[in-house]
Amino acid sequence: MVSPPSVVRERVSRPPAELEGDYDAVVVGSGYGGSVIAARLAEAGLRVAVLERGAERPPGAFPETATALVRQSSGNVGAWRVGAADALFRFHFERGLGALTGSGLGGTSLINAGVMLRPHRPERALPRALLDDEALEAGYDAALAMLQPVSLDPARHRRSSVLARAGLGFRPVPLTVASEGGLSAAGVPMAPCHGCGNCITGCNRGAKGSLDTNYLSHAARHGAALFTGVTVGAVRRSGAGWLVEVDVPAFQRRRFEATPLHVRARVVVLAGGSLGSTEVLWRSRAAGLPVSSRLGQRFSGNGTFLGFTVGTADVMHALGEASMRSSGRVGPTLLGMFDLRDRDAAMLLQDTAIPRALVPLLRPLLGALGHRVEHLVAWSVTAGDEGLGRLTLRRDGLRIDWPDAGRAGVLQKVSGELQTLSRHLGGSHRDNPAWRWLPGAPLLTTHPLGGCAMGHSGASAVVDTAHRVFAGNDAATHEGLYVCDGSVFEGALGTNPAWTIAAMAERCARHIIDATPRPRRERALPPATATATGDGVRFTERMTGWLSPTAARAPQPHARPDDASDLSFLLTVEWPSVDALVATPDVTARSLGTVRCALLDPAPLSVAAGAFQLFVETPEGLTMRHRFEAVARDGTRFRLEGFKAIVDDPGPDLFHDTRTLFIEVHRGEVLVGRGVVQTHLGDLTRQVSTIRGTSSRTSADLAARARFLATFLGSVRDVYGGLVLPLFR
Repeated sequence: MVSPPSVVRERVSRPPAELEGDYDAVVVGSGYGGSVIAARLAEAGLRVAVLERGAERPPGAFPETATALVRQSSGNVGAWRVGAADALFRFHFERGLGALTGSGLGGTSLINAGVMLRPHRPERALPRALLDDEALEAGYDAALAMLQPVSLDPARHRRSSVLARAGLGFRPVPLTVASEGGLSAAGVPMAPCHGCGNCITGCNRGAKGSLDTNYLSHAARHGAALFTGVTVGAVRRSGAGWLVEVDVPAFQRRRFEATPLHVRARVVVLAGGSLGSTEVLWRSRAAGLPVSSRLGQRFSGNGTFLGFTVGTADVMHALGEASMRSSGRVGPTLLGMFDLRDRDAAMLLQDTAIPRALVPLLRPLLGALGHRVEHLVAWSVTAGDEGLGRLTLRRDGLRIDWPDAGRAGVLQKVSGELQTLSRHLGGSHRDNPAWRWLPGAPLLTTHPLGGCAMGHSGASAVVDTAHRVFAGNDAATHEGLYVCDGSVFEGALGTNPAWTIAAMAERCARHIIDATPRPRRERALPPATATATGDGVRFTERMTGWLSPTAARAPQPHARPDDASDLSFLLTVEWPSVDALVATPDVTARSLGTVRCALLDPAPLSVAAGAFQLFVETPEGLTMRHRFEAVARDGTRFRLEGFKAIVDDPGPDLFHDTRTLFIEVHRGEVLVGRGVVQTHLGDLTRQVSTIRGTSSRTSADLAARARFLATFLGSVRDVYGGLVLPLFR
């Protein structure tokens, strides 16, 4: 059980049901690339949507036990996938090399140590054109002002003092951790660090400067809409803009069919990290988008390794503590480093505390080896690598192909340095046991880089030096399609990449703003106001029937004219507050989904910002109402209005009334047709199974479902009387 956080923050994300159909810019991902881009484009007056797979996680929502850690983890082991789509920790295991990435509003910044360093040899990972670029230097300065890293006083923590006595030049590193309370650069309240040592499993105190506290909050206050729980499949060209193919796993649309949702934008920025952006481009290529044949190449783990020193002469105070009962002795996860980047075998050795959630797993392991866990310190090593990995799409999943990564010669050099360091501390070195024991000796990188390497043409790279995606193997690029994250590096950066990614994103944002005409608006965009989602409720429904240009109003379902076309829609309906629904059953819910009808367009049409009212009182009785706009891929818009008449006519018509929707479709002021759709029994069963509360807490979810069903059945009972009384016994 995690204690309440020291600070309470307003939510900045919006529920996916509030997605609109069109934006000036869509940013896919919210890490160090995407958050910067979103903030700067929103500042410039563009309507920006950020699509993030994971959830918004405020202080108090991060795991501090092994059980909670497992619940918030997912894994890809080859073609097998386990765990939730929005899990905080995402493990990708392959023979030779695996990767750990973070999923949530703020990306990996939620679970990293917050180290801000510049590369020692940037020419190994960046094109020559960027090395002396004034815009990149300005980007470093701008990122520094927003991220506000600080170097902690080594005297405050015993581990720093012990490591300094090793005599090898240990020094503190700049960290995005608040040593004192106050406000972030975006005005978000920050608690002072309590020194619990749990930075890499998420800060429950509210002291860590993850991206939700700075760039993303800044973006939201300038009107950007931040959506969580949204996955992106592919991007497609659509006229002068782009269609972004999205899914919302929580909507459970795949229980009915696999038709994706679409969002339109003039500009799309892929910023899902090395694995995420490369996968989206692979899927886009499979859907017909021409890209460079170099896609997926030059993948690097940045030479990151994990090692241990055990049996030290001193207690190291490197075990994470409960965030709200911390003694302060541990400090942040990472305090400093031994900088060996000026050697032939260049590397950084950074001390790392073991987060509290992992301590119970290490105690028996070290005990079996005759060591006490209190005399242990872990090392995060960054040594660079050859960047010989490849990212490929196989069996509908991204795969890392680098079976020999664990046999790289640099490993022996790293082990040698750690052995020397361990002797200075009175202990001995141990390699990461996972590397030794698992098949294929896999390394696990926390800095996956490359896959969409930057260069001067598609013959050697995937994006140009302005981050634009090449449209093949020459110098032509796709207008309005960018990649901006760690995937654009040509190889290993040799240091923690966060600051450099943010600096490059500042530079990229300037290119996008200069290349994108700003929309003319009579007034500035209002700040995005997040909608509370704690007690909402949703369901997904599919209805099928027909649409005819000659049908009369409210036709009988079986009186289908000869000129009718099949019509179906798959919509998710969501009320942000079940309290409001119970109090006023005609309160409007949002709807989002797709429509299929050849009379309108051969391809599925997208529905966004639709409106649904469960029960509206009319002189004839209760009515359910749907109103929404369906947009074709070429931008053509149709207005659909539908109603279900809940009236107790003679005969047993309850089932007919609640599952039959009469439809009218207009294009502008012109009537396109009328028709009728129904929910068939199999789809009704699926629909009931999709009723969910919007809260992540099981008790709140169940309560929201129960109250929704009680409201629905209660209103139906009032109309149909004895026909539904058995449901209440």
